[in-house]
Amino acid sequence: MSDSEAESMPFEIEEAAGNAVSSLWPDKSKIKYENFYKGFTDWCASKKIDNEVREKVLLAFFEDLPKNYKSSNLWAFYSMLRVTISMRQNVDISKFNNLIAFLKKRSVGYKPKKSRILREDVSTFLQEATDKDFLLIKVALIVGFGGACKIDELTNLQLENVKHEG
Repeated sequence: MSDSEAESMPFEIEEAAGNAVSSLWPDKSKIKYENFYKGFTDWCASKKIDNEVREKVLLAFFEDLPKNYKSSNLWAFYSMLRVTISMRQNVDISKFNNLIAFLKKRSVGYKPKKSRILREDVSTFLQEATDKDFLLIKVALIVGFGGACKIDELTNLQLENVKHEG
């Protein structure tokens, strides 16, 4: 193996590994994660912070986020950054204990919204609504409520996709 081949090998391996990792996300998620990561890096650039991810930088970033974000949003943002920073910079921010403590403190008193439709309501509808008038809605409800479809799959569900066997 020549010197030039030995020098080019690590780049090819690194590129192949990068492609393999980036293909792990569904396209929708990847766009969302990348956009939030870009927001973080833009924030770092605006504050004249280098690219090295440190706990204090992330604490300041989360402190700068608008206060009207719900706790669940902050944890979602943390998760997006955790995955993206791990993939791009090989830094595990899940070990940043002060950041996690900060997010937990911001979660104090947070009450998640309860679903307006309860299982009993769904069950009552399925039992009492006539099949003649509501069969299609019942099928969509069963498929959607049972978790067999993603949101975009459910919205694109058509009669041709449902096989009648009875």
